[in-house]
Amino acid sequence: MLLIPFISIAGIAIALFTCSLIATKGNIRLTDGLLISWLLALALNQTYFLLTGFEFSQLVSISPALHLVGISTVLLHSPLLYLFARFSFSKSLKGSEVIHALPFIFFLLSFGILLVIHPDSLTFKYGFIWFTESIVPFNYYGLFLAFVAGAYTIAAFLAIRKHKAHLSQTQSSEIRNVLNWLQYWIVAAIIFFIATYLAVELSVSNRQYDSRFTFQVVSVFITFYIVYVSFWGIRKTDAFRNLAPIGLDLSTPFVTNDKDADELAQALQESLERDQHYLDPDLSLIRLAEIMKTPPGKLSYAINNCLGKNFYDFVNEYRVKEFLKRLSEKQYAHLSLLGLAFECGFRSKSTFNAFFKKQTGQTPSAYKKNLEKKSV
Repeated sequence: MLLIPFISIAGIAIALFTCSLIATKGNIRLTDGLLISWLLALALNQTYFLLTGFEFSQLVSISPALHLVGISTVLLHSPLLYLFARFSFSKSLKGSEVIHALPFIFFLLSFGILLVIHPDSLTFKYGFIWFTESIVPFNYYGLFLAFVAGAYTIAAFLAIRKHKAHLSQTQSSEIRNVLNWLQYWIVAAIIFFIATYLAVELSVSNRQYDSRFTFQVVSVFITFYIVYVSFWGIRKTDAFRNLAPIGLDLSTPFVTNDKDADELAQALQESLERDQHYLDPDLSLIRLAEIMKTPPGKLSYAINNCLGKNFYDFVNEYRVKEFLKRLSEKQYAHLSLLGLAFECGFRSKSTFNAFFKKQTGQTPSAYKKNLEKKSV
């Protein structure tokens, strides 16, 4: 148990270090600002748990107002997680998004007023609010925190799914590589909040074990959570610079003549096979629409409805075909499998491996071995 405070301190240090790394990269974007804000809110949450859960109250005096801020930090980092997920590709936030600060403000004002009116009705211990008498609905503050955190976390998950669907229609690379880590992060957040809520209920409501132990365990979870986000946040958020979705409303079908769409789909396939546009790793729907001299919406309609694929799958299938073709040509024998994949338009190993296995049923290395056996 003596190791836990040091793990908590490490989590705070990593969060602050990550924020400094992102801030010193230059050209801070909205994505960077939201990630920094989220990490700082989580570091504040972790600091509060450290001070209240490990008997540091003997060294540091925490006022009731600071207790309320510490307890309510979940109402800060949950909305920030949602905003980060929703506006990953945006350049600015709308002023109306300030509404997401209302749960935090409401909590502070409500309990602030309660402290003024009934100062002896509640105390603070181990990161919890303890009531000397039942005051409905304040006794159920845990449910309020859990509901808000859970709702924002689920909303963040749905926002990422929407991004992935949109990017599948407009971009040809890096989609799963960029967004999967964020989706896993949000799934981890959902599990974390459920586990935390159950632990709080068992320790506070049912008194089945020491409440101090609850937040010590939560503090350790938060540290690992910070490490995960810091590692992937630094590695992957740069990719958002190159993946801004186009302003195309794909929720409504593009009205076009089916005969024209079929002709466009055929012309598109002929153009790709002839000019190999797919070799450009940054090929997007807008760029391909410019090449084909047609509106992006019309091109998207032709790919989806005439070819039965989204843009992402459509382009990467051509890249796999080109890889298979070049794999048996001597002029490319000096390249590694990954090097050859990059030559064919792929930008990441994971995307290449996923598409290759999807089309051939084998890994690239297994396919090459079988090819070599047949040639002997």
